Amino acid sequence: MSLTDTSSNLFSSTNKNKIGVFNSFRYFRLLEMKKHTHSFLKGPYSRLALLVVILVASFSSCKRANDSANVINEGYIEYGITYLEDTLDNFMLKFLPNKMVVKFKDHHTINKIQGLSGVVSFTQIQDLQEKSGVTLVHLLNKRYIYTEPQAGPSLFYDPLPDIRIIPTGNTKEICGIICAEARVKTSDPTFTDFPIYYTERLQIPNVNKHTPFVEVEGVLLEFQIKLYDVQMKFTANAINETKIPKSEFEIPEEYKPINRETMEEIMSLLK
Repeated sequence: MSLTDTSSNLFSSTNKNKIGVFNSFRYFRLLEMKKHTHSFLKGPYSRLALLVVILVASFSSCKRANDSANVINEGYIEYGITYLEDTLDNFMLKFLPNKMVVKFKDHHTINKIQGLSGVVSFTQIQDLQEKSGVTLVHLLNKRYIYTEPQAGPSLFYDPLPDIRIIPTGNTKEICGIICAEARVKTSDPTFTDFPIYYTERLQIPNVNKHTPFVEVEGVLLEFQIKLYDVQMKFTANAINETKIPKSEFEIPEEYKPINRETMEEIMSLLK
């Protein structure tokens, strides 16, 4: 069966009337039993919750990294996610992810995050040396794998027009690591510039390759990104230098391959 057939079968009316993705979400909505929940699941914030999951790139008090100047090429980073929009109430915030964990070893990375109270989870596995990566989607009882082409625009990131990243010479300590500061500017007159902080202490080659911050040579420990008019801030609050098994970066076989069109359909289910 081709990927196109997979897409059409997945979203056919026959499957919708049986045990497909659409009925699963109908059951989820019935369990919520709240009018507010219905409006949330159909609104733009539901898709925001899904997109936050792909940011390539996963909070209590900050755990400090080793204070020595040695580089760290294996371990994990935890990021806290703050939503900077006043329009989000506490009920909506409960459905949006509040942390992201990124594990790394040499040129491999993996991150996993859940949205909508665990209804959907995304796991992104990348080999930054081979410039390859996949996204695993666990949607209720369904498991899919999407391989994004390395050339062309990413499905998961909104580009910033004419982005300029300007080093300031300032520094900031984050989790015991002194980070360099730069300011992000664009040609959009409505855009509000913001600072980012990054370090070369953490060795993850080409880590920003498929993000709006491709110019940055270092691992971002604090940054902002805007998705669907909602400004979000990511700040590292834990860095742990520890052994990560190679098995963490292995791609499982039980996931069903899907194409870009099907991936877009999945992301639009809660639109």
